[in-house]
Amino acid sequence: MENNPNTPVTEILTHINRLKLQRRSQQKTGRGTGIVLSYLYDNDTNVIPSELGKMMNVSTPRITTILNKLEAKNLIERKISPEDRRNVFITLSNEGRKMAAEKKAQQEKLIQTLVSRVDEQDIQAFIRVLDALEIVIDEQGWEL
Repeated sequence: MENNPNTPVTEILTHINRLKLQRRSQQKTGRGTGIVLSYLYDNDTNVIPSELGKMMNVSTPRITTILNKLEAKNLIERKISPEDRRNVFITLSNEGRKMAAEKKAQQEKLIQTLVSRVDEQDIQAFIRVLDALEIVIDEQGWEL
């Protein structure tokens, strides 16, 4: 592929990288922790670390690091399973639940603002493109 700065590939990568940099500069918790908080908020029953690792496609040591950071900030709690003491369940603390709810509300407000400023046909086309991209990414086993 030639090195043309205006190809669709370079334009998409430029947009993605710009959004990633903006997002990282605004993060309060650290890399990967927001995903865990969001997942726990949406699935708050008996979540085990390996489930989180599988969902995020990261190693056990990486999940442990993320969970340790969240626990140090009092955003999660670890509870030993009463049925099998070898299993540890991860749940949100009250503070973690509050932070995740605020984050979700911010995201919904942001998306609503975007949707309100873009033509409905363009939004539907964008959703179709995202669906198609998700299928390709899943089929290829790619990580972004």
